[in-house]
Amino acid sequence: MTSKKAIGAFLILALAGLSALPARAQSAGNADKWQFEITPYFWTSGLKVDAKQGLVPEQETEVSFNDIFKVVHLGLSGMFEARKGRLGILFDGSYVELQKDVTTQYGDIDFGANMGNYSLAAMFRAAEGKALLDLLAGARYNTMSNDLKLTTGPLAGRSVSSTDDWVDGFVGMRLIVPLAKRWALVGYGDIGTGGAKIAWQALGWLDWRISKLFALKAGYRHSYFNREDGDNFFKQAKSGFYAALGINF
Repeated sequence: MTSKKAIGAFLILALAGLSALPARAQSAGNADKWQFEITPYFWTSGLKVDAKQGLVPEQETEVSFNDIFKVVHLGLSGMFEARKGRLGILFDGSYVELQKDVTTQYGDIDFGANMGNYSLAAMFRAAEGKALLDLLAGARYNTMSNDLKLTTGPLAGRSVSSTDDWVDGFVGMRLIVPLAKRWALVGYGDIGTGGAKIAWQALGWLDWRISKLFALKAGYRHSYFNREDGDNFFKQAKSGFYAALGINF
């Protein structure tokens, strides 16, 4: 998937959630009206991969966020939430494109890779009181691709590409615990399956509502999936600190 297609998928899913909703509320504090929050975020995740493909033996690779950041060509990530009373819609999407030139005994190699995941879920507020509990159910589209191209040497022009994409259904929950007038502790988790044998993620953050329009969020996020095909498998874990800006309207 090219970067243009990934950006298109990101925007289409977000707009699909918007198009399914009536006109937005005039008063964000009214529970009978639609309330919206757009949250661009930054996730400083490292990457750990355990994979076995074909005749290649099992290999484990671990890369820090600092090493990943050096080769990031493009990165997009954000959430969109819409709520009316106890019902809501949550979209979460991220896309990362990596590029690096590597020199080998066969010549210079132009390496490119991109990874994306885009989820859309329906939410129901199951409990309200000293804490708020949301239950979720939805689907997540995942995509990965790699491109290797020799740019110098006797094999210049040769290239190898691979692409994999799949969909997982998932269920999850979110717990919101108010700490003070403008502060809240939030925990989120989901688990699913489909194209992956199992996929899950967990996220916890502190929410500081600095005004009616803006909220700052900071916490930690971890995600994992195990995709298997016969004797082949690809397991990926991502962990790191998370920072975001919530924009309410």
